[in-house]
Amino acid sequence: MLEYRRQASYTPDLTANLLNFVNLTGSQFLTGTLLLSGNVYYRRLTTTGSNTNVNDGYLSDNYSGPPLDCTASPGSVTALDYCAPGQSATGRLTQSTTGAGVQLTDSRQLFGLPNQAIVGGDFSHSTNTFVQAQQFGTLAADRTLIYAASAFNDPTVISLSGGSRTYGAYLTDTLSTSKRLHFTVAVRYGRNAETLDGYSLNTVLGPGFGQSNPLAGDHTFSRLNPAVGFTLTSGEAWTLYANYNEASRAPTVIELGCSNPAVPCGLPNAFAGDPNLAQVVARTEELGIRGTLPGGQALWSADVFHTINRDDIQFVATATNAGYFANFGGTRRQGLDLALGGRAGGLEWRMTYSLVAATFRSAFELSSPSNSTADAAGNILVRAGDRIPLIPRNSARLLLDYAPGEHWSLGASALAVSGSYLRGNENGLNRAGATSAGGAYIAGSGWIAGYAVVDLHASLRLGKHAEIFARLVNLFDREYSTAGFLTRNAFTARGSFIPAPANWTNENALSPAQPRALWAGVRIRLK
Repeated sequence: MLEYRRQASYTPDLTANLLNFVNLTGSQFLTGTLLLSGNVYYRRLTTTGSNTNVNDGYLSDNYSGPPLDCTASPGSVTALDYCAPGQSATGRLTQSTTGAGVQLTDSRQLFGLPNQAIVGGDFSHSTNTFVQAQQFGTLAADRTLIYAASAFNDPTVISLSGGSRTYGAYLTDTLSTSKRLHFTVAVRYGRNAETLDGYSLNTVLGPGFGQSNPLAGDHTFSRLNPAVGFTLTSGEAWTLYANYNEASRAPTVIELGCSNPAVPCGLPNAFAGDPNLAQVVARTEELGIRGTLPGGQALWSADVFHTINRDDIQFVATATNAGYFANFGGTRRQGLDLALGGRAGGLEWRMTYSLVAATFRSAFELSSPSNSTADAAGNILVRAGDRIPLIPRNSARLLLDYAPGEHWSLGASALAVSGSYLRGNENGLNRAGATSAGGAYIAGSGWIAGYAVVDLHASLRLGKHAEIFARLVNLFDREYSTAGFLTRNAFTARGSFIPAPANWTNENALSPAQPRALWAGVRIRLK
C-alpha cells in the first residue's frame, strides 16, 4: 500500500488529546549556605480515539465448533466473531497525576573541603481509567466499518481502572578534594504501589463474551539505587569523568493489566489479566572526556557507556491486534557517543555520532508467525546476542545555526540513521521469499532501511516577549520509515480487503515518516 499510494498512510485512526498541566515551584535560602526548594504539580491527560481493525477472530483456524454459515446474518455471538472481518473500537483513556517534591541543599564545607549535599523526597499519585465500546462489521473500500446487521451486534462496553502511588527519598553528596578532583555519591530509595481496581463488561450479549477474569490486584515494588562517580579537570583543556549508577522502573498499570499470555489484549483496548511482573533494573557504567580545542573556538567530547537491563519488559504480539507484556531476562545496550562543535562569527555548528549495540542477553521463545524461521506453532527462538529491533546501530547529526543580525536566526539540521530489524524479527534470521515451517510464504524482509533527512528552521524575535518561527521538515521530501513489524496483510496494494485469509500475505508493516511539511507560528513569553 505504501508503494501504491504513500499518502494513504496519513489517513490514520482518529485520536484527540487534551492535556492540563499546572506546576508550582518555589525556593528560599534559610541561611547563606542552606537552600530549601520544592514543587507541587497536577497533570491530566485525556485521550479519545476511534479506529477500525481486522477482526482477529475472522475465519480463525482456532474455531472448533459446528460449521457456521457466514453468508447468512450472524445468529449468535460466536458466528458474529467468526464471520465478521472487521471490528471498530472507540475509547477514552484518562490519566491523572498529582505530585509534590521537596529538597534541601547544603553548601557548607565538609572536613574543611568544598562540599554540596542534597537531601530530598517526592510523592505522586496517579489514576488511570479506560472505557471502550466495540462492534463488528465488514470493511468498506476505504477501510471504514459497515456494521453487521445482527441482533447480537450491540456495543460491547469495557471499563477498567487502576492507580499507583510512588514514594521516593534521595541523598546526593559532592566533595571536592581539590580544585580539579570532585567525587559524587548518591542513593535513592523508591517505593511504588500499583493497584488494579477492577474490570467490568456491560453488554446485552450475555455473560462470558469477551470477558476475562475479574481484574483486581495490588502490586508493590521497592528498591535502593546507588550511584557513584568522579570528575577530574585540567582546567579548560579537558575534563575526565566516570560514573556508575543503578536505576529501576516498576511495571505500569497497563503492563500489569496486560501480562497474561493465556488472555492477550489489544492495547489499549482491554486489560486481560493480572499476573506479577518484575521491575526493570538497569546498571550503567560510563566513562568520558570533554574539552576545548586550542584557541577555545571548538568543544569536543567522547563517551562510552555500558548498560545491562535485568527483567526488561517487552510487548509480545500474539495476533495482528493483540499481545501481552512479559519480562525477558536481560538486555544490553553499549556504545560510543562523539561530539564536536564550535562557533565562528555568527555561525554555530555541532556534529554528533552515536554507535549503539543493543542486544538480548537471554534466550527466549516468541510468537512471530510472519517470520520465515517460525515453527509450525508460529514461534521463533531468540538467542542471547541477537539485536533488539528498531534500535539503529549508527546515527549521525549535523546542526547549523546562523545569526545574520541581532533578531534573526537561521538554521539547518541533517540526520543520518542506519537500518534496523523490525519487531517480529528479533532473531534476525527472517528471509523474504522463504516459507515457514507452518507453510506460510514470507514476503517481508523484517528489516527497515536507513535514511538521511534534512530540516530547516528560522526565527525572528519581536522584542523581549514575542517571536515568529518557521520550520521546514524533510526538505527533500525523502520517503522513509522509522518503525514497523512483521505481520499478515489483509489488504491489496490498492487498499481493498481480501476476504479469504488464505490469500493474505506476510509482509513488513511500516510506519512512514513525515513527508515535507512547513510549520509556522508565534511564541509569546509572559516572563
